[in-house]
Amino acid sequence: MRLQWAPLESADHGAAARLNSLVAGHAAVVSIVKAVTWLGSGGVLWTLIGMAVVVLAIRRRWRLAIYLLVTGAGVLTLDPILKALVGRLRPVVAHPIAYGRGDSFPSGHALGSIVCYGALFLVFLPATRGMWRRVFTAVIVTLIAVIGISRLPARCALPL
Repeated sequence: MRLQWAPLESADHGAAARLNSLVAGHAAVVSIVKAVTWLGSGGVLWTLIGMAVVVLAIRRRWRLAIYLLVTGAGVLTLDPILKALVGRLRPVVAHPIAYGRGDSFPSGHALGSIVCYGALFLVFLPATRGMWRRVFTAVIVTLIAVIGISRLPARCALPL
């Protein structure tokens, strides 16, 4: 994207337009996409990290608590660096369902979800047993995947 290679840009813009056309105009689908996206928002992620840190602090698991804090803070640093390296502008589509500022890749929601939900998974997986371990794994993997997918039709440029 940074090199503005025409074939890649054409495929990228075409995919953005097709995804947008699938979602735009369907209020229920737009509501679902926005709700799923919200689960990857900074407020939700920091709330979950904060709650986990409190639980770990109560249990005197200081290293794990610090790990979660450093991981959460690390994604705040990593996201703008990756956006600057890739340089993918937000697509302009016919019927945007959401707007944002700055570059669009990687999605802050998707990257934050992978890192934060992944860190929570690593910290709490040893505490789960039996069927709950499989359920916990399936929930985290599904959550990360659907948040990433929800970002595809939703990242559009601000109107001029």
